[in-house]
Amino acid sequence: MTDLRPCSAIIMLLGCAFAVLSSYTPSAEGGTFTFQNNCKFTVWPGLLPNGGMPPLMDGGFELGVGQKRTFDASDGWSGRFWGRTGCNFTGSTSPSSVACETGDCGGKLECSGLGAAPPATLAEFTLASSQSDNKDFYDVSLVDGYNIPIAISPTGNPSTKKYSTQHDASQAESAVDYDCGTAGCIADLNLNCPKELQLLSDTDQSSVIGCKSACEAFQSSEYCCTGSYANPNTCQASSYSKIFKKACPRAYSYAYDDNTSTFTCTGSEFSIIFCPTSLSEENGGGRLTDLTSMRMIIHWWKSCCIFSLVYVIVSIFST
Repeated sequence: MTDLRPCSAIIMLLGCAFAVLSSYTPSAEGGTFTFQNNCKFTVWPGLLPNGGMPPLMDGGFELGVGQKRTFDASDGWSGRFWGRTGCNFTGSTSPSSVACETGDCGGKLECSGLGAAPPATLAEFTLASSQSDNKDFYDVSLVDGYNIPIAISPTGNPSTKKYSTQHDASQAESAVDYDCGTAGCIADLNLNCPKELQLLSDTDQSSVIGCKSACEAFQSSEYCCTGSYANPNTCQASSYSKIFKKACPRAYSYAYDDNTSTFTCTGSEFSIIFCPTSLSEENGGGRLTDLTSMRMIIHWWKSCCIFSLVYVIVSIFST
């Protein structure tokens, strides 16, 4: 009777080679962003590239309660994201129109190169390139004020540290890992916003929907870090920025707040979470994306193929 084991080995070898080749995709340059809406209301993310960078997702889209959306950016891409609230895009789209209560960008769904009307919480990125030592830089900024909580977490990174609203600034700073840590602001600054910084709803003048920066509220060089204050020696933290910093120690509170606000990582995918309940793995930070999960499945399948192939070859030569 013909021994079919050599044929079986060849068939298995061809099958494994096909599986490996079909599952191979070139390593992606740049980064992958996953937007996640944990708010109890719809958020309309706005996206603004820095000068010379390509636009992403046409500059804006709708993200319903509990929804996620993922897309890629090119190597070295830099820009900012934010969440718009209370939007209605059925009205006029003239340059002076306003469609959103906070974070509006010219009354358009797709911001098309327009930034957020302050106050707006910003998520800022500069992805890895040869000019940045192949590191990703990211931060959450309150320099333009605050509208909703935002967190940035490198996806699936084991160094992500937990942080909750019970920590004060000194505790949080001692626990922060700026290498692949989670950046963000989870506190609701609208609840304790100083009256002179409050942005009130047009429909309900008693509801605070945003907290302005001192720069936006007073238009002062001292608060805006302009003119003679345009350097870190003369532009210091103000009483207002200290309120922001105490509530959100992992976010920029004023223009020169770099040392306790800038995070770096290498080769990461990022989750941008609106209304995170904590800066931790359980709330969007540190979770594997569908893409990462698929890579793990492919790796497992390849390992099984190799093990099976070795087993067949050994069984052939042992007879």
